[in-house]
Amino acid sequence: MRRELIIIDGFNLIFRVFYAVPGMHTKDGKPVNALFGYTRALMKLLQSEAAYIVIAFDSGGETFRSEVDANYKAHRDGMPSDLMSQMDPIFEVTNLLQIPWMTAPGFEADDIIGTLVKKYEKTMEKIQIVSSDKDLFQFVGGNTYVYDAMKGMEYGLDEAVKKFEVQPSQIVDYLALIGDASDNIPGVRWIGPKTAIKLLNDYKTLDAILENLDKISPKLQAMIGDGDSAKKSQFLATIRTDVPLSVEMVDLAREHSNITYTPELVDFLKQYEFRSLLPNHHEWNHEIFTPKTPSTIIDATIAKTLLERIKNDEPYAFVTRGSKKLEHYSIAFSVDESFTGTLSSTTETELLQGIIEAPHALTTYDWKNSIRRILFALKK
Repeated sequence: MRRELIIIDGFNLIFRVFYAVPGMHTKDGKPVNALFGYTRALMKLLQSEAAYIVIAFDSGGETFRSEVDANYKAHRDGMPSDLMSQMDPIFEVTNLLQIPWMTAPGFEADDIIGTLVKKYEKTMEKIQIVSSDKDLFQFVGGNTYVYDAMKGMEYGLDEAVKKFEVQPSQIVDYLALIGDASDNIPGVRWIGPKTAIKLLNDYKTLDAILENLDKISPKLQAMIGDGDSAKKSQFLATIRTDVPLSVEMVDLAREHSNITYTPELVDFLKQYEFRSLLPNHHEWNHEIFTPKTPSTIIDATIAKTLLERIKNDEPYAFVTRGSKKLEHYSIAFSVDESFTGTLSSTTETELLQGIIEAPHALTTYDWKNSIRRILFALKK
């Protein structure tokens, strides 16, 4: 084990996998796409040699930023219902994987992360922040990195500079100028990345830019004005590093770099039908069957009937065949009732669109590639 610390931005990872992993449901129709993607990502991170790991979560409610600016993150819609229903098992699997997690009332996960980085950057050989949040790039440098788990990309100093064209120490001022739509940070109206990069290359900091307004073009002077919007944005983008945390390294320590498949974890993975996440020596108990009678060819009338049955939450199995192109698909309700189609009618199109949008009580295999084949076929 290496003296390294992994800090995971919890909700950043959850929302990313929710939107990145195609709709997945258990056989009784429960959405599990975020739960699956989150569990898979954590399992991959647990295979590292880092001796310490922790997840930081937003606590919800008011923060010191929203007290200063009521519009901060106010534009965000509530959590989608399909994701909300997965939150309890998400926290359950976090505990089953034995990963410590923390919140801090009045602060955001970013502030917890920043505080941990500053507290341990001198004692760790490496700190890896697992997030795609632009704000967190302000800590990149030395032994601190940002890791995008969805892209498998790690950003050190050189990669961060290449990505933003400014130094990590300038990220806060960069966001103060261009704003950040995801957090409702206003920035300076009409100033985009190229202009911000040039200003920061010339003057290094926002304060220096404001002190030298008379040296920049009248157009930019008019945009920046009295600098109030830029200064407020600078405050909102600055991550706190002084969150009061009652945590020590021993609380974040791992005994080994493997996943501990406790009976409770195995039961959890089986309950949510995550076959691919089970260790190889565990058996999968779901029934596997081969239809006893020939499949019925799907025509327009049958396609309409099948869609109605699926909408009524009747359990069914679904599979597609083909490389990139969809060759055929099959639907089975039992060993005696199966159907095969080739997408030859408009009604079949509606059937497949319906399955993608609302799979209901679906059991399937290789769902991600099935969706790709269907979407490719529907575009034709």
